[in-house]
Amino acid sequence: KLSFYRAFAVIPVVNRQPTGTLVNTTSGLLNGTSTAEAHAFYAVPFAQPPIGSLRFRSPLPVPYLGLIDASEYKLVQCPQINRGNVSKFLNQNIYYTEDCLVLNVFVPSTLNLDTAIAPEDGLPVMVWIHGGAFMTGSSTILFYHGEPLCNRTNTVIVTVNYRLGAFGFLSLNEGDVVLEGNQGIRDQQLALTWVKDNIANFGGDKNKVTIFGESAGAQSVVLHLVSPTSESLFHRAIIQSSPAYYQFYTNTEANELTRFLLQTINCTGTQGIQCLLEKDVDDIVAAYPAVVNFVGLQATTTYFFGP
Repeated sequence: KLSFYRAFAVIPVVNRQPTGTLVNTTSGLLNGTSTAEAHAFYAVPFAQPPIGSLRFRSPLPVPYLGLIDASEYKLVQCPQINRGNVSKFLNQNIYYTEDCLVLNVFVPSTLNLDTAIAPEDGLPVMVWIHGGAFMTGSSTILFYHGEPLCNRTNTVIVTVNYRLGAFGFLSLNEGDVVLEGNQGIRDQQLALTWVKDNIANFGGDKNKVTIFGESAGAQSVVLHLVSPTSESLFHRAIIQSSPAYYQFYTNTEANELTRFLLQTINCTGTQGIQCLLEKDVDDIVAAYPAVVNFVGLQATTTYFFGP
């Protein structure tokens, strides 16, 4: 593991100069950066910020934002319990924010993005979904930097973030309140839709998209394999650990978990959901240890907040 981490630690990802290569997308006109190995486009928003009334809701496509500086590497991390430990371990500054629905694109440097690339010359595309028990992690950390893989396999690599924990999987169906759950999986689907709509502009073939992931990322791949709403978004799949034998929540169990969270953060009564929408991010994350204990006592599922 140490040799693996050291190998990735020497990737030059700072002090780069923008190349001036512009790629137009549905998110905006992206200005990326280049090395000898790859063209890179960092922290590209693919969804509207899931904040305010959009917290716990299905993601919405981001409107066209004009010129976007995607030349700077950023460790964008969705709210999660271990952010301080991750920052200390990686020695990286973290953009810890609910506005975390971004993706990175890595294109082999052999492709000239200043000229049109014929569809028949498009490269295969690989979309990475990170692990972390649906509670932690990010696809923007250096371990998942796409330059080496895209260069050595001659593929276009996309790494995606998705909401985690309560923000990604909270579910409730009581009276007029309906929170459908699986927001994190829907985030992944919207990212795959973005790839389908835009990857040709990066020299990728939208008809040759492989999704791959490990741990919770592998579980996500399994879920996409059985989801009819994911069927048209990818063509191949690689499941790196975590086969499909885990027991997932039922709606009833998910509702019980949500009610426990509401009680833990003092959001009870008829205004419980509004209270939850207005709660500070850190107040919700601070309740996770109690949630972990609650789930452990139930012994009904492997995950805390999850699909």
